[in-house]
Amino acid sequence: MKTAIAASLLLLGATLGAAPALADQTAASEILFGKAYDDNVIAIQVAPIYGQGDDSNRTPQAHNALTIRAAQAEAAHDRGLQHALAERGIALHNVLKVITAGNGGKIVYYR
Repeated sequence: MKTAIAASLLLLGATLGAAPALADQTAASEILFGKAYDDNVIAIQVAPIYGQGDDSNRTPQAHNALTIRAAQAEAAHDRGLQHALAERGIALHNVLKVITAGNGGKIVYYR
């Protein structure tokens, strides 16, 4: 089990390390590894987290309106981030959270 996990992590690391080198992607590499973007932005799609109880109360608990508005305002004022979102086809109203990474890149959580 540990060997399989280690092999998976090694493969993931090799794939992520090679992603910037795939700027001129072939159709096969895009199918196998996904589209590589060279804009220092990572976009992660998240599913809503619903509260426990009956299904009639289906309001997301992970993000409140204030944090979502703050993230959307940050994305609206950053031209590079706007371009990265447009290139990925992510609408601004779907942005849930924006985090600035230690290397200056952005991590965007969206629905």
